[in-house]
Amino acid sequence: MIEEGDLAPDELVTTPDGETVDLRAPALPMVLFFYRDVESLASANLVDDFQEHKLQFDEVGVRVVGVGVDGPERTEAFSAMHGLRYTLVDDRSRTLCRAFEVMERTGHHRPRPSTFLIDTMGVVRRVFPGIPPYGHARDVLEEAKALWG
Repeated sequence: MIEEGDLAPDELVTTPDGETVDLRAPALPMVLFFYRDVESLASANLVDDFQEHKLQFDEVGVRVVGVGVDGPERTEAFSAMHGLRYTLVDDRSRTLCRAFEVMERTGHHRPRPSTFLIDTMGVVRRVFPGIPPYGHARDVLEEAKALWG
């Protein structure tokens, strides 16, 4: 898994609205989190948790991006169903999952829930492996405040 102090993988993230984000040079510090799948209650709780703290992340100047592997249509429907005001991107190819080394070691082909704080120089400042679905966004927000707030 990518570790604190490593450069983010040299990958581009394309949002559903066509924006391209270079992980080695994001315009804003960012939270990049991976969730298991759209049918998982833990994933639903996780995306809702980040939604509850969205305005606070905005106040600190930190962008929140979630990554799933369910396909663009299901990812967009999941986002709409939860009324998310931050971006979920689809990684059906699992390119990002492999680059961040978060794929499960079993045959499920799903990412392990994990979160990364990335600064504007592309340096991974914090890593949260195996994240809990409740209260996690608050912990990430506190770390973001300590780094950039």
